[in-house]
Amino acid sequence: MKKSINKAIAHLKNFVGQKMIRTRPTEKVGDWSYITDYIVLVGFTQDGCIKYIDPRLDDKVKVLPLDFTDRNWIPLKKASNQREIL
Repeated sequence: MKKSINKAIAHLKNFVGQKMIRTRPTEKVGDWSYITDYIVLVGFTQDGCIKYIDPRLDDKVKVLPLDFTDRNWIPLKKASNQREIL
């Protein structure tokens, strides 16, 4: 696994079980689909992909492509606090 993926996983492990949203699109995919929609971070696959639940749809564990494993995620609670300030 790439060093950057390992660093991202180490950072994101602190947020397992929390609602998360993306702050930027992915580098390769350019996908903004999670900027306003939150997910619940469940864990990681052996190859470093994010396992998540979308509680608004169902409680099935799903896996995001590896491009989403980066530090461009923040807890929804932190994003909500920043919106109140603005």
